[in-house]
Amino acid sequence: MSKRGKLQGGSSELTKLKALWLTWANSPDYRAYWRHQLQSQTTQAANRELLRDQTGVELKYDSQLTEFRDWMEEQDALDQEAERQRLEAAHIEQEHPDWSADQLREEVIRRSLLRAIASGQFGALGLKAVAAGQREKQHTLERDKFELLEKKAALADAAKDVVQSSLSIEEQNRRLREILK
Repeated sequence: MSKRGKLQGGSSELTKLKALWLTWANSPDYRAYWRHQLQSQTTQAANRELLRDQTGVELKYDSQLTEFRDWMEEQDALDQEAERQRLEAAHIEQEHPDWSADQLREEVIRRSLLRAIASGQFGALGLKAVAAGQREKQHTLERDKFELLEKKAALADAAKDVVQSSLSIEEQNRRLREILK
């Protein structure tokens, strides 16, 4: 489960700050302000006080602020990787306009994994890419299964209509063979 997913329902002050940070994604200026503030030479105690006064989040320990900064850097890396993948997908799509969405996704994931291995960050980025790929494959399989079941139901309905019709046995057999080709 991703760190983003773990935030849901959390009640610690650090979790509240992380959830706020994610909501600030739509406010780049506000994020930039806090990033600058938290990375400045201001003391951690002063930053914790500022956070309390402006956001209502009351971190009691310097270690919480340090942990938040580390988490923030990890989120930045994940956001950068997501942007790289988006740009790479657009580039691959231009190179191979005939590829299906599955082929495109597989290539983006393959390249992401290679990048993660080469950078020595396979643990974080690589596993996330593998997990994303597995979720996409599962989604694709579920969609394909659903479409197949719909086709089978349509065939069964058509066969039922033929069998219940007043056609001759020979005509029913001919139509059933057509349906079941």
